[in-house]
Amino acid sequence: MAKATGLEDDAEVRDGAAFAVIASGGKQHRVTVGETVRLERLPEALGDEVAFADVLMVAAGANVLIGQPHVDGAVVRGAVVGRGQGKKIRVIKFKRRKNYLRRKGHRQLFCDVRITAIDCPALAAAAAESAQSEADEEAGAAASPAEAA
Repeated sequence: MAKATGLEDDAEVRDGAAFAVIASGGKQHRVTVGETVRLERLPEALGDEVAFADVLMVAAGANVLIGQPHVDGAVVRGAVVGRGQGKKIRVIKFKRRKNYLRRKGHRQLFCDVRITAIDCPALAAAAAESAQSEADEEAGAAASPAEAA
């Protein structure tokens, strides 16, 4: 299940930028539509579509859904736009006075994914509900001065 919270103090949430937090490769990534994210190597080929169902949080405007642990029905979609290897990382093991020195190198494989869509039916329902409650509040505020007069 997901619970809705109000985070009006966050500047990006106030500006209405929709974003999601996804889990991929043992890490969490904050993504927006149109952004290119560097992830651990994925099995999909270059140009393939990929869908991330492990969505931990989705926000659009003041509507925020936090998953427990995942947001139900939320899917982040993207396309693989690049693949490669990162910079070489050198690992050195050394023990003084023991004639022990081991050197290893490692290049991490990565996959660049361009985020194309953030689909969350629960967020759409929460947005419709908040819009309805705002309309009800405005209708109630408009009716109160007439009753007072």
